[in-house]
Amino acid sequence: MPGRPRASIARALAVASLAVGLCVGLSGCGVRLDVPPPAIPTADAAEQARADAVATADAIAAQATALAGLGVADPTLATQIAAGSTAQAGALGGTWTPPARPSASADPSDDGASATDDATGAPTSADPTVDLVNALVTGAAQARAGAGATSGDTATLLGSIAVWRSLAAHQLASTLPAETLTGIAPTLPAGGTDLTAVGLSSLSGVDDLIRGLDAAAFGYETLAARTDDDARAADWAARATALRRAGEAVASAADVSGTAADPREALYDVADLVALDPSAAAASLETEVAGLWLTAPLPAGLRPAGVDAAVEALLRARELGPLAALDSPAAVLPGLAAP
Repeated sequence: MPGRPRASIARALAVASLAVGLCVGLSGCGVRLDVPPPAIPTADAAEQARADAVATADAIAAQATALAGLGVADPTLATQIAAGSTAQAGALGGTWTPPARPSASADPSDDGASATDDATGAPTSADPTVDLVNALVTGAAQARAGAGATSGDTATLLGSIAVWRSLAAHQLASTLPAETLTGIAPTLPAGGTDLTAVGLSSLSGVDDLIRGLDAAAFGYETLAARTDDDARAADWAARATALRRAGEAVASAADVSGTAADPREALYDVADLVALDPSAAAASLETEVAGLWLTAPLPAGLRPAGVDAAVEALLRARELGPLAALDSPAAVLPGLAAP
């Protein structure tokens, strides 16, 4: 009969229209049936540097804890290194792992430990104490590079951690016979102030660094003039000259040298400084210099040089007397507020 085919066609068209409408509706609601699930987020360079530093901090802490239990080194120092490194991992935000895709099959045996088993990349030796020195030296180089690959608070934290690892490596190495480290451990970081790198930089917002370096130089000049020890006077006068030169290099790079915007002064108040024991006073100056370099708003390319200058300053402070325990709030993040 003529009406039935038309009805069948109408019903077929209605079903087809409904199917299309459902597909469009699902698509509009964000449900896609023809594409795979979104990719897992991947870390950018800054996040990778942070994550690497956390993994290395965890690895150093584990090595130091194991060393303390072996009794082959100063257990107190090893325990301090473990605690300090753990605190730094926390300051960096700890380990973050992106969520797996819903379709991914979870393997309970894969806890990610393999990624951090050799996070420091340090060579091994027959001496676990030397191994930890290696790990600290290699970790310091990693954090130093990370300070130049990140920005803001993360860069500052990485720079500070690089300095701490350098100091910890020196302190641990000092418990070993010199011949033990020869040909095994990497060269211990010596630091230094790279004025060539400073001169090639364009700086801004560094008034505190300029003024602080100049004030430290003035403090050293005062101490040198007050001591009866000729060798010490010569060393402190030389350090004052070096700090003046560094301050001038930073001022020139910031285009403020000799201008009305130059923050340096002819005289600084040193009453509190001269009230201290001379060695303690010099150590205090070096601690301040280290903090100035670590917290200055340096461009990325100059941050590793800032780390080196801070290492130089704190190694000089260490020569003047013992520094705070490596796990103390004052020492865990050199140059920064307690974590």
